[in-house]
Amino acid sequence: NPLKRFVSAFFMSYDIVNTDISNLKIEDVTLDTHNAFQIIRETIKNKRKYFFSERCDYLINYFKNPNNLAEALDSKNAERKKLAHELMNVGGGDRPEQWRAPGHIYKGIGYYLYNGDFIEKNHDKIIFVGTLENMDEDILRLQRKINKKIKTHDKTKRKNKNHHDKYLSERAIINLKKFYKDTDYKALEKLNEYGFISNEILK
Repeated sequence: NPLKRFVSAFFMSYDIVNTDISNLKIEDVTLDTHNAFQIIRETIKNKRKYFFSERCDYLINYFKNPNNLAEALDSKNAERKKLAHELMNVGGGDRPEQWRAPGHIYKGIGYYLYNGDFIEKNHDKIIFVGTLENMDEDILRLQRKINKKIKTHDKTKRKNKNHHDKYLSERAIINLKKFYKDTDYKALEKLNEYGFISNEILK
């Protein structure tokens, strides 16, 4: 779901830039303890002042939560609107070399599937498409399709300890659907067109 993915991507970036590394050792930062642990480890190792860049870290903390960012996309305050679009597009296209971008705010399904063009060109080679929302059922479906047991990881091993407010207002949802209309949603429509996801999932 592009909306849930956006919320998750924002909070992953927010948690990273607000990680206190003053007394943190590299060996204490693992997949079990931190989201995006590689970025935190690299920041500690290279003694970086910022996790992504000064500008990027600032923008993430400026908006504080995904609802603020999404609502600002059509803000009547020109400066706030400009900052929102700047953060939403970090990691897409050309960017200053010094930016280590939290690209997953921008890079969703559409980015990786070339806005549906990948599906259009390769649909006859695709044997399976799964969804996060139906992961357990889809893994069983894939096992039957390839006639092979699939080893899965223990989902209970690491839990996100941060209880963020995932609320999105109606205005935020409208803005996000408009923002991802020609990327994530276009790719999902193409997956549906070729029968890889159901009408129910698309809806």
